[in-house]
Amino acid sequence: MNTEKKPGTVWDKIKSSAQKSFGRTLFISYLAVLAISVSALFVLIQMSRRQLETETYRYSMLTQSQAAASVENEQAELYNLMNLVHTDKLYVSLTYATSPLGSYKLQNVGELRERLNSYTAFNRDIKDIYIWFSNPQVGVTTKGYVTSKDYFSKSLENELGIDFDQILELSQGRAFALCPISRNGRTERLIAVIDRRAGSERTTEILELNLQSFWSPMTVSEDEGSMLWAVSNSTGLIASPVSNQALAAYCTGQQLKPGSINRVVFDGQAYAVMYSDELEGFTLYSAVDYSQWAQTQRHYHLLMLLYCAVYIVLGLAFSALLSQHNARPIRHLSNMVTGKHRPDGQEGELAQLESSIRSLLKYSQEYARAMTREANRFREEALAALLRSEDGAQSQAARVLCEKNGIEFPFDSFALAVFRIVDIGGFFPDAAQTPNDPDAESLARFAVASVAGELMDKAGRAYTCQAGGQVWVLVSLAPGNEDPVPTLAACLGEAGRFLRGQIGIEVCSYLSAPADGLDRLNAAYKEACWGMEQMESYQLVKSPCTYDDIRQRLASQHPPRPEDVATRQKEFYSAVAAGDMEEGLRLYLELRCQNFSNEPASFGEVRTATAVLASYLLSNLSRETTDAHRSEIEGFFSGIRSEQHERELTELMCRWMEFFRSLWCAENEQAGSGGIAQNAARYINENYTDMNISVALVAEKFSVSPSHLSQLFRKKYGISALEYIHQRRLDAAKLLLRESTATVESIAVQVGYSNALALIRQFRKAEDRTPTEYRRSLPSPQNRE
Repeated sequence: MNTEKKPGTVWDKIKSSAQKSFGRTLFISYLAVLAISVSALFVLIQMSRRQLETETYRYSMLTQSQAAASVENEQAELYNLMNLVHTDKLYVSLTYATSPLGSYKLQNVGELRERLNSYTAFNRDIKDIYIWFSNPQVGVTTKGYVTSKDYFSKSLENELGIDFDQILELSQGRAFALCPISRNGRTERLIAVIDRRAGSERTTEILELNLQSFWSPMTVSEDEGSMLWAVSNSTGLIASPVSNQALAAYCTGQQLKPGSINRVVFDGQAYAVMYSDELEGFTLYSAVDYSQWAQTQRHYHLLMLLYCAVYIVLGLAFSALLSQHNARPIRHLSNMVTGKHRPDGQEGELAQLESSIRSLLKYSQEYARAMTREANRFREEALAALLRSEDGAQSQAARVLCEKNGIEFPFDSFALAVFRIVDIGGFFPDAAQTPNDPDAESLARFAVASVAGELMDKAGRAYTCQAGGQVWVLVSLAPGNEDPVPTLAACLGEAGRFLRGQIGIEVCSYLSAPADGLDRLNAAYKEACWGMEQMESYQLVKSPCTYDDIRQRLASQHPPRPEDVATRQKEFYSAVAAGDMEEGLRLYLELRCQNFSNEPASFGEVRTATAVLASYLLSNLSRETTDAHRSEIEGFFSGIRSEQHERELTELMCRWMEFFRSLWCAENEQAGSGGIAQNAARYINENYTDMNISVALVAEKFSVSPSHLSQLFRKKYGISALEYIHQRRLDAAKLLLRESTATVESIAVQVGYSNALALIRQFRKAEDRTPTEYRRSLPSPQNRE
């Protein structure tokens, strides 16, 4: 007798091989994990389908945003919900039934009322809420019916003039809807729309009245077995899960699968339609836009796959850990949790796993940073090429470069802002000086990310670059139908406050005018660069996203100190006052380019510097003189702002210097015969920019006491000598604030204050606002022209 065993099945071979390779414990554990994963996958599939169906019903049944805000979560499965806002009250009619989603019963109307009452906190126009709740199958049996019925009956009968008993009699315990009747665009009263199966003549009369008084969207289905629902878009009330009667009629003739989502194409539009015939005598359709449903479907499928992947990975990891040695699962898990060492001295499995995870995360972070640097490099090349472009070919080349590397082309229509983070030399050291300072580099990345994040949250796109101990940011914003400049201004303000509060640093910014299309990109960028030049006293590089260019240019620039600029301006004033126009012209040509780099400055930069120098000369005249010749002075400044050619601008400046000297000489002749006060005032006018000037110094020069000098000033000008000094400085500061974009610190030094705080204190005392607030209150240069 042959006792040899027959070969086993494939499953027996797999089981035997697995048990030999991994051990019985590992094999059983792995099967358990696999079973859990498959069960979880099945549950997730069912939950996803149920959630998708719920979302479909939510789209169609909760058709009013106010209703959706009032009843969320479990109320999303209600069979039908309608509401209407009339005067200061919210009327709600609610029915429920067995649906494809399962039975749902609301046990207490008070719970719904509490939820609806919370809606009044968000809508102050709603003073009270009236609820009618009924069951289409059994009638009114829900707890709390009497209270709800009384509220609704009272509101209908007393306020809207509707016989509630008639409505209750005609409804016969079935579902009903409330529909507004509109005359002259105003809701006057409510009327009941009852199930057509009632067959009552009184019901027909009400329906006919409804059709005669209602407007075109109201239609009646010819199917005697279907329920009639009122549809009104003009008042925001849509009482039907099928908002398109023609679509409902079309679906009736199709072979749809009950209780599932059906894709129906009607009149060129795809719909996701759920069809149900579970209610006796009812045919229900719920339709939403198919693209919306598909998007929701993809969302839940991705979520389902993610959960499934997590379960499988956990199962595999668990099995792999068990395979390291043949031990009992409980003891093995205990070693993992406690981190106990194995007998051979190796670390616990948990420590090994932690080390592996850290290595993997470190590698992933390095890889992500490398990919980010590569993407930034492509983006910066495209942006740099675009900003340098002067013709359509360069712009098209930049667009091609962006598209080739999968970068969204940033500029089609936008407003532009450029700003520089200043006073952060210690936070952003140059790489050549401190190449191995990880803390400083981390802080630099933090600041860049913070600025970019703040800007992108509000502005749309922000491009940053760190170089030369500074951070440059270029921001673009599509204007749309609104002016983007206020949005960008608010955005830059928030970024500045954020950085000031986080690490105590300041930012300076300049906004350009909106630019529509690539043809105006360079003009907007140059305008923003010009604004930065005026604020920061030296020229911005051509592209803020080219690292090497920024390092090279900033390393070669040595911006002049404000004290040096003030000294040269005094020399310019002295030459013009002395009648040496040749020397004055030479100093003018030198000063108007002193704030710029060695490259030729743009004409806009030269024009602005000319206006600043003309304002400086004007600040040396008394108020009486400037008031007497205000029209001529305003004519000169208007010509400077509107001049389009450099030669004519230089000639205009020469005429202004001659005009200024004539006024200055006339003022000095008058002051020469006006006594000590006028001579002292003339001396103050010529030297108020000196930080060391004081009442005692002026009094000593004219051989009088400080108190006597102040008395003479009060008698002549109505203010003391010290107030006169401050007034001259403030008048000069206002001119500089109006005609230039210099910083408050720079203006303070130019007019004779030691720092910006002293200027701000005096400015607030005289004007009840700061210099920055004064500048913001001024019209833009374009409007002043």
